[in-house]
Amino acid sequence: MVPSTPPPIIFVFAGQGPQHVLMGKRLFRAYHTFRQTVLEMDAIYQSSVGVSLIESTGLFSESSSKVPEGIWSAEITLPAITIIQIALYDLLISIGMQPHALIGHSAGETALVYASGAGSKTMALELAIARARSMKLVESAENGMVALGCGLNAAVGLIEQAKRKGDGVLEIGAINSPDAVLISGNGILLDHLVDIAKAGGIFARRVQSLVPSHSSLMDSCRKQYLEGVTAVFSRHGGLHRPIIRTYSTVAGQPRVIARFTPEYFWDNLRNPVHFHQGTTSVLDDFPGAVFVEISPHPALSSYLASSVGHHRVLCPMRRQKSPSDTDAEALAFTRTVGDLIVLGINQIDLTSLYGRSSRDPAYNIPYPFTERYFPMRIDGPRSRSGALRDGSCLHLQINAKNHPDLAQHVINGEPIMPGAGFLDMVSGIDSHCYVSQKFPVFKTWSNFVP
Repeated sequence: MVPSTPPPIIFVFAGQGPQHVLMGKRLFRAYHTFRQTVLEMDAIYQSSVGVSLIESTGLFSESSSKVPEGIWSAEITLPAITIIQIALYDLLISIGMQPHALIGHSAGETALVYASGAGSKTMALELAIARARSMKLVESAENGMVALGCGLNAAVGLIEQAKRKGDGVLEIGAINSPDAVLISGNGILLDHLVDIAKAGGIFARRVQSLVPSHSSLMDSCRKQYLEGVTAVFSRHGGLHRPIIRTYSTVAGQPRVIARFTPEYFWDNLRNPVHFHQGTTSVLDDFPGAVFVEISPHPALSSYLASSVGHHRVLCPMRRQKSPSDTDAEALAFTRTVGDLIVLGINQIDLTSLYGRSSRDPAYNIPYPFTERYFPMRIDGPRSRSGALRDGSCLHLQINAKNHPDLAQHVINGEPIMPGAGFLDMVSGIDSHCYVSQKFPVFKTWSNFVP
């Protein structure tokens, strides 16, 4: 049953997100708004970097991908994820999906600058580029992050055990849920951490990243980071205050973002991510909210689902398993739109997707129990069940004697007219016959003997 009151909608902007060469290709091809935003953002990227991201990597296009195998550099990942998020945001807005609030995770807060109304698309992408350039300085196969399937206290204990095996940095990078923590640090210690956790039956895996974000290892790029981000803010004047209520997940920051600053974005990179705390604040203000993850593939949905339930967490994109699996993204998007309608979101208008308004009178769906009659215009009678009389399909001689095969369809000891028989009759009635929506699908044999 559709709720009488639509639930609040919260857009959740994932951080790095899963990186894959096929992300966005299907939406780029299928939806004009998504494609136009990607092309607009690529022009901004080319103006800043000197080359087209699409042409240099093959992302979004039908050409072969030129992205290097293995873990991508932040110089590709961060601008790409920002472009994907802004394009997906524009697509959702184009069909009437207006969020009540926004929240981001790590680098996902970059796209929030645009989505919240605090800055332009150009500013958001330039921030992603500046962020990527400084993070390049600390990229190393020896550094990274590990996702643990345990609580904070257990994670601290695992860190202490791993540090006994050598010197280095291991720090809490993010608290995603009561049972999911992210650890940042040096590679060798991270490997020890994974081994210790798995030996104790705790889920542990390396994250696809060469950067130990949200740890003290980022201090070495602080100067370059602030210089680059400050230059972006200087080029784009204003107070950079969100118009849409925007929640912070940065440790040490107020729960609602009053304005974006270069210092805020440094804390965003350096401090731990308190994602669970941030989403708890959202639920305090918007009970019963539906969360829509803005990401190339569900990355935060499982953390959210543990708190609010799977039916209230949606992601409009999903990774293709192979180049031939071309419908995965389009199916994920349309399914999300359908799920939102079922949840009571009634402002959705598909005009921009299909070129015709969903409020067109031709699409009006009446109350399902209202009797309506529909003329069946066909060339003439084609029934194999007997001659028509008075143009009505209800005069057909259908009984156990004339149709012994159909009489084998027995329910509760009584022959019942199969639904396929009604379809056959509909295909054989003439242009004067009318079919009522109230007419039952199944009737006993006695109802069909004149």
